[in-house]
Amino acid sequence: MTTAQAGQDRTPTFTSVTRRQRDRDLSAALKAFVVGDDPSAATTSQIIEAGLAGYAVSRLTGTAAVVDERLTRARVTLAARHLTSKAVFSKLLTAWVDAGLEVLVFKGFALAEFTYPDPTWRTYSDIDVALRPPPGLDWSDLARVAAKVAVDNGFTVLGRPDVSDTFDSLFGESYHGPALIQVVHDRSQLNIDVHCRVVHNNHVEDTNVTKQAAITDAVWRDSRAISGPFDTASISGSMTRVTPNTALKSGSSQHGNARRQSVDCIWVVAITCSRPSASR
Repeated sequence: MTTAQAGQDRTPTFTSVTRRQRDRDLSAALKAFVVGDDPSAATTSQIIEAGLAGYAVSRLTGTAAVVDERLTRARVTLAARHLTSKAVFSKLLTAWVDAGLEVLVFKGFALAEFTYPDPTWRTYSDIDVALRPPPGLDWSDLARVAAKVAVDNGFTVLGRPDVSDTFDSLFGESYHGPALIQVVHDRSQLNIDVHCRVVHNNHVEDTNVTKQAAITDAVWRDSRAISGPFDTASISGSMTRVTPNTALKSGSSQHGNARRQSVDCIWVVAITCSRPSASR
């Protein structure tokens, strides 16, 4: 048998058409569960895998439906993970602010903590923050200061040769993307992505990022003071701010994130923490 014949005789387990149909069916089921009138549209396994156990328990409680114990256990796990992440992140946030840095927290964690009725409704894989240089520092200085503070608080810094023992070519001198550094907590393995812009672009050296920079400036500028349960009380003299209903939305598909697969959602809700003397 020739190689060509062997290739013709080989039948794939799933064709691309089958995969697309499966994804469409899953998206439809989750959408019917989240925004429709059918709380049984998605299976328990689908709901848990999509990170919607917290929402499901809230949705089904008080109805005639019996809440599956697997949903309850998954919700408890999500709640514990969020509390752990918040405790670890709060310590680093306090240290960054004490070092004179202004920190903007956006995307998943900010949505979970400030927008959704229960943080378990909005799962996230890491915490996204943005920094901008205070007076007297350039971006390289800012990266070094942020990295040193992170290391002093139990984090490992990844991705930039000038501040890390690891090497990633995307973070070399020609890198023009939105990332500044990445830090990972040594004990909990919480990942915090530190950005210079809140909107992604590709890694081409000569990419024009004027629009991304303008949007980032607008997010910083339009933040307003809020009060909330976030652990900022230990940040002496600090100010916490939020940008609600920011007109940045994501309708793109992301594996395991049903909110982006099924429903357009607010993509950026940002809080900023800084000393009152920092420029706005």
